[in-house]
Amino acid sequence: DNFVDSSAYSSYMIIFENLIPATDNTHLYFNFRQGGGSGSNLTGTYYRAGYYAEGTSTSNQIVTNTSASNYAVIAFQLGTGTAEGLSAKATFFPATGSGASSVLDYEVGYNNANPAFVSSRYHSLIQSATATTGLRFYMSSGNIASGSIHIYGVAKWVNLM
Repeated sequence: DNFVDSSAYSSYMIIFENLIPATDNTHLYFNFRQGGGSGSNLTGTYYRAGYYAEGTSTSNQIVTNTSASNYAVIAFQLGTGTAEGLSAKATFFPATGSGASSVLDYEVGYNNANPAFVSSRYHSLIQSATATTGLRFYMSSGNIASGSIHIYGVAKWVNLM
């Protein structure tokens, strides 16, 4: 909560480093947050579009017109086994209270609980201009057992001329 600083940063890069869930065969979700340090999840319809491919089978798909109430999915069927940790990068564009909606773009690679190699790229947004002050990442079941999430602010361009 409360890491967004729209006066200094235009967007944020997020690195997920070897996330492993405590519960096998679970999904990684996220919420946009509002209201600062003691804020709340931004509720409403989270839309998602992109592609999904399994490198060890013929399973792949273009994902369109997908939505969920009050959350979005980053990755499906995360496993607890050897070599099943998730690594990913994301770009977060927070809404400022007027204009554009909050958007999270993410590229994900991991071995799922089947195990099968998964490569995906998605864009998620909530159609709301409500100022977003943070993000919440969590598993659909259980907790994140290990790994790291790093957030870097992308500084706004300052014209010194």
